Amino acid sequence: RSVMSVKDKIVSFLKCNWKHIAALLAVVIYCIGQYIYIAVSAIGDKERGMDATQIMTIIVVTLISILLIVVYCLIFIVKNVKIEYLFLVIASFMMVIFLLIMPEYETPDETGHLGTAYDVSNHLMGYGHSETNHLIMRKCDADTVDNIYSTSYTRDSYNAYIGQLVHPDKVNNEMVEPSQSTVFDTYHYQYILPALWITFARLIHMPSVWMLLLGAMVNSIIYIACSFYAIKKIPYNKATLVCVTLFPMVLQQVTSYSYDVYILSLAYVLIALTFKFITDGVLSKSEIVILCVTALLFAPLKSFAYAPMLLLIIIPLIKWRKKYKKLLIAVSSVIGVAVVAMVVYIIVSYSAGSSTETGEAAKHMVSWADSEGYTLGYILQHKSLALKVISNTFLYKTDMYINTLLGNTLGWFTIGMPTFIVYTLGLMAVFASLRKENEEMMIDGWSKLGVMIVSLMVICCVIGGMWIAWTPITYTSVEGVQGRYFLPIVLLLMMVFRTKYMSAKPFMDKVAIMISVYMQPLVILHILKMLA
Repeated sequence: RSVMSVKDKIVSFLKCNWKHIAALLAVVIYCIGQYIYIAVSAIGDKERGMDATQIMTIIVVTLISILLIVVYCLIFIVKNVKIEYLFLVIASFMMVIFLLIMPEYETPDETGHLGTAYDVSNHLMGYGHSETNHLIMRKCDADTVDNIYSTSYTRDSYNAYIGQLVHPDKVNNEMVEPSQSTVFDTYHYQYILPALWITFARLIHMPSVWMLLLGAMVNSIIYIACSFYAIKKIPYNKATLVCVTLFPMVLQQVTSYSYDVYILSLAYVLIALTFKFITDGVLSKSEIVILCVTALLFAPLKSFAYAPMLLLIIIPLIKWRKKYKKLLIAVSSVIGVAVVAMVVYIIVSYSAGSSTETGEAAKHMVSWADSEGYTLGYILQHKSLALKVISNTFLYKTDMYINTLLGNTLGWFTIGMPTFIVYTLGLMAVFASLRKENEEMMIDGWSKLGVMIVSLMVICCVIGGMWIAWTPITYTSVEGVQGRYFLPIVLLLMMVFRTKYMSAKPFMDKVAIMISVYMQPLVILHILKMLA
């Protein structure tokens, strides 16, 4: 039997694996090209040279290149990796990258989110407020949020931030008032885990920037853990959740102190277990406990705007009604009581919304505009105006909702992202939602209709809430709604694409994931371009 020479083995290997080699080589070339570009830029910039921004760009490019190679190998060479473990690798890399390139305060309302987490930590440590009833922080932390963190994403502010990571200031435990932090009047359990970390970090005298950075990482870990569990449990559309995680808006929000972390994490667990119930007709005892706890924690968030999602549990009970007849009656009774209570609330609001002497609607002020705002009574009295506001909102704001849901503007709406990038990422999520060839539907038409009704109810609650809370009475469209408010129902909306009339090849899930991952260098480079 002839023995192949080393040369023949190499040639044979290259012939069999040339596609893989070419793909991996392309990543290496991309990485080297970025290194050369950074070096040339540093040489050409005589004023700054190789500053902290350039060094961090090298680190980030290296991390994203490693991620591209790892994902390619897992999908096309290892092949049989489960999607939840693929998600774990991708999410871990991307969270670290976003934590490095998007300092705290770059996320909208971060002054309030971080301040609220710190306030919870103060209460855990026995501190109250200042004499003027304001938030207090360690002096080193107050100096950091006032002088290092910035809502304007500039090279100088980023260099100062990285400088503090490398050479942090000394810890000063004197308690003072920061000028840039506020405390939200909301459910503080949304901040308890990062607050626990802040408390621990203060006890061991950790420097400010590291303490606050790792506090945001705690939120990222929570999101990764909940999403991993959701992907593992949901019977279909697993890849959709991976693709949604790679939306720039999601990556930005889940690497911050924002309560969006908990809204998204709990929503995904709730959806996953509900669809498992729809498909299997049964949940284990541990899954029932997790579902109940998730529902209790999730319902009050965002002023109960997402509470209609709890109605999803009705769908499997109706589908398996012969098995769960008594439970269906009990749950339906609770829902009936809730609906009656809502009707009573509307009637009371309508009555309170008008004066007995003049018949004019009562007034409330919209703080940001220092102007009179809509009330429920006013809306019910002016039905033609209400219809105009509704039509204008959907006609002129829908494209903005879609764009900001995907993440075409990040930070404080100052970091632009090209449309083709975010729409490609959205399209990959749609492709991942398609039923695969020879795969069962697993969800019937009536269940899908129920899902769409629940989604519509959430949309109405979100927009209706901002209509009353945030919109001046002189405006003819609802103000204050951002696309990210609809992220919790993206998985539900994607169900519309799961039909028996359209299907995709079985490997399309991982192809959609790979393309979404390979779009991330463009996302990262467009963010870093703001620092040029």
